[in-house]
Amino acid sequence: MDDDWTRSSAMVTVTVAPHRVGLIRAMLETLLLRVDFSVETTSDLVLAVTEICEQIVERSDHRHPLTCSVVTGPHAADGEIRGVVQTGRRRLGVGVGWQLVNASVDHVDVTSADRPDGRDVVVSFSKLREPA
Repeated sequence: MDDDWTRSSAMVTVTVAPHRVGLIRAMLETLLLRVDFSVETTSDLVLAVTEICEQIVERSDHRHPLTCSVVTGPHAADGEIRGVVQTGRRRLGVGVGWQLVNASVDHVDVTSADRPDGRDVVVSFSKLREPA
């Protein structure tokens, strides 16, 4: 593989709404398949990112955007999802959906910080490349 060709990045920012998660999914799937990630790796990562986005949307007041950025390289895809969730809602990183996330990626980390109108949330993830 040509290393320059496998190094790509994409970012999409959407209005927080359940039907907008599909835009993030489409961007991610297109990027990974175009740089020769396997279908299985792509499916795993799309599943994890969908679950993360849906959890943020569920906890959001829908006033702040949802952003997903991904960088691919010869060995992995690394990315992050950023959003704002309401305070007092169940924290990210727990529940059955989160078990799917943990099973689908090689690394995931959730950080958050208080702000006057909620909590900034950043979910970082990484998935190793498998041969296509």
